Amino acid sequence: EKHHRWLQAEYGDVLYASLLSHGAAKRDTEGVLSNALTGQLKMINGIKWKHLDFSSIVSGDENSFNQELDSLANLVSKDLTSFGFLDAAQETFGVEQRPLRNQQMGVIRTNCFDCLDRTNLLQQQLAWRWLSTCLTARGGELAKLLS
Repeated sequence: EKHHRWLQAEYGDVLYASLLSHGAAKRDTEGVLSNALTGQLKMINGIKWKHLDFSSIVSGDENSFNQELDSLANLVSKDLTSFGFLDAAQETFGVEQRPLRNQQMGVIRTNCFDCLDRTNLLQQQLAWRWLSTCLTARGGELAKLLS
């Protein structure tokens, strides 16, 4: 609970995303950890978390890999949108500091078992979505800079 309070104070809303597998082959490893994590998260009032069984959603088939990653990210897209993004860009460099254009209001904290592969893949997909949103929001300004 102490770590959760620190995350909230530092970043705002926190969504915990568990990428642990519930598959039969991993019942004795990730299943045990997943059940323990679920128990711990339920003890904290108001905590937001989602179980995203990465292994059951993303097969690794190169023909459908990007679509599967996208469907995984879709499961948290509502939260991602509500968190927004940080935009601290200045019109001109070297001038006085201006207020933030947009403040990010939360983060997604991912948990996995024995590697960072699943975590990195989900975080990359989410970062791509944030970047796309930011660039779309700044599209007119970017077009002026590029012309």
